[in-house]
Amino acid sequence: MNWKALIALSKFWGPLLFASYRADQHIDYDLRRIKTPTLILWGREDALIPVETATQFQNLLPNAQLIIYEQVGHMAMEEIPEKSAADLRTFLNALNSLEL
Repeated sequence: MNWKALIALSKFWGPLLFASYRADQHIDYDLRRIKTPTLILWGREDALIPVETATQFQNLLPNAQLIIYEQVGHMAMEEIPEKSAADLRTFLNALNSLEL
């Protein structure tokens, strides 16, 4: 990917992904319309995006399940790959039993 493409992407996603994630700001776009079952995996020690944001997402997404990992930072899937993959498998297996 070239620099122009990265800059274009950052101009679009940047405000959504970073500015609104600060704990002192409200997430003002409407996530309530997303009805898809959603698994949120978050590290309690995330230094980039506060863990309070995970709770905000859970409250906004009507079909969200939140798992907060203790002593894990921003990259839960890399820091605890076996545990996060097992939690994902459990979530996906539960979806198989639902009528979507």
